[in-house]
Amino acid sequence: MMAKTEATPDELTMAQVMARLVAIQESNNLVQKAQLKQTAPRSNQQHPKVSVYNPQGDKDYPMPALKCDVHMPFPQRVNDHGMDWEEVELMNLLEPGTYKVELNDGAVVTVNVIGRKNHATGIVESMSWSGPIDPDTGHPTPLFTATNKLLFPSLRNMLRQMLGDTAEGVMTQATRTRKVKAGELPVSVGE
Repeated sequence: MMAKTEATPDELTMAQVMARLVAIQESNNLVQKAQLKQTAPRSNQQHPKVSVYNPQGDKDYPMPALKCDVHMPFPQRVNDHGMDWEEVELMNLLEPGTYKVELNDGAVVTVNVIGRKNHATGIVESMSWSGPIDPDTGHPTPLFTATNKLLFPSLRNMLRQMLGDTAEGVMTQATRTRKVKAGELPVSVGE
């Protein structure tokens, strides 16, 4: 019996089989490259952390920290709070004392900011906001109650009233946001 050396029209030659295998391998390589591209680390590993609280982004332009914990009526921690840049700057200017604030209905209330200082350094470590001091007990009364809490203006408005002229140098949040959108203030970018 003799071996056939020529292929019939329906059979593939070894060269044709090898060419098809090469084409399949090239196709698999393209699929694999596409899959690797999808799973590759993103270029924005460190996002800019732009938010309504800090329109410049905390990555490159972090907000200042609060100078101390503030209780008004909920605790606002030095690095964990819900304040925007303007409110933090205003709060950092505030010192313990007695202030007057006009409510949304036109009534004026007394706000006592009671500070706790470190005796060794003299630095204020925490501030608590309360109402007027009760003349009978000598203890502060609640500032925010169920009946009056909706009458208070925004925090930035209260702080600006309490600080008066001292607050003039603090940029408003609306101005900061407008300047960021206009390209007048730098903004953090991702990596």
